[in-house]
Amino acid sequence: MRQTNDRLLPLVRCALLVAVASCGSEPVGPVGPGQLRVTLHSANSDDAAAVLELSGSGLRAAEVTGGDVFLKQVGNKTRVVIVLNDPGQIDFLLDVDDMSRLPTVTVIEVADHNNQLRGSIADYRATITPSTVIARTGRSE
Repeated sequence: MRQTNDRLLPLVRCALLVAVASCGSEPVGPVGPGQLRVTLHSANSDDAAAVLELSGSGLRAAEVTGGDVFLKQVGNKTRVVIVLNDPGQIDFLLDVDDMSRLPTVTVIEVADHNNQLRGSIADYRATITPSTVIARTGRSE
């Protein structure tokens, strides 16, 4: 039995080296210009507006369906304001120069359907995923 393990050891080492070498800095997924979907998650169903801050370079424009979006870019930070016509889940599309470099997103403020700010945004989180749907209203550049 020891002889079999000795013969397998070089193979296992080789497989580990190949696995480690393939874990370089090469991006996984789409590369180059495209659209990302930013979705705000919460337990509330009547969110009507949000202010988010995105950190990253190459952010160009945003689009939302059923509302308006406003962008203010200063250096590497972009402040995004989303105002929905009807309360619900807040999400928008973001045009970027390189889909392999995802921005980070921070929730700054959220308001309900009565324009009242949420007392706490601790349970809010935003996710960023590649988009396959293109919104055509509420575009801001």
